[in-house]
Amino acid sequence: MRTNPPDAWEPARRPRAGATLVEVMIACVILLVMAVGGAAYLYQSGAILVTQRNKRVALETGNTRLEEIRATGYTALTALVPTDYDVHYLRKVGGSWQV
Repeated sequence: MRTNPPDAWEPARRPRAGATLVEVMIACVILLVMAVGGAAYLYQSGAILVTQRNKRVALETGNTRLEEIRATGYTALTALVPTDYDVHYLRKVGGSWQV
């Protein structure tokens, strides 16, 4: 039993078994772009966390020192200032400075 040969004008059709090389390469490029973007996001968020941590530590240290100063009496604070010099205040009168 003989089957009819395919028509000469009709191209032979092959079933598509998988993806072509071009499709695989495009998919790899898309995944690479997404991976680079994700890595950049993670790096930037880590840098922001370090900066925020440093700011928080600086604020806590400054607030602690201010609270210590507020809790200290005025006489104790003036005792810490050396008194071997005179304090002079300058003011500008006209075009000259006066003590």
